[in-house]
Amino acid sequence: MIASSAMAGTDELIEEAKEIIQMWDEDDYDNFKDVIQDCRGALEDLPQDATNLRTELVRVLTEATTQFQELVDEDPSMADYAEGLIDPAYVKPD
Repeated sequence: MIASSAMAGTDELIEEAKEIIQMWDEDDYDNFKDVIQDCRGALEDLPQDATNLRTELVRVLTEATTQFQELVDEDPSMADYAEGLIDPAYVKPD
């Protein structure tokens, strides 16, 4: 999981966002929990005017959340682990 900090400078936040996107696109995340938390933290910290990166982070968050929800649907025993991670706003409908 990438450590996010509200105190980080804009350049660091931009690099962090790019790393999150790259890691997701290259399938380098070990689990959905980390990518979801990383995206949420980056979206919270990233300046509003970084629209392209914010759009890409929302894409990653939506893909990860949707895939995680599909896993939970297949295996309800994962529901406790997923609690608080799956925001229905980021789950693509079928």
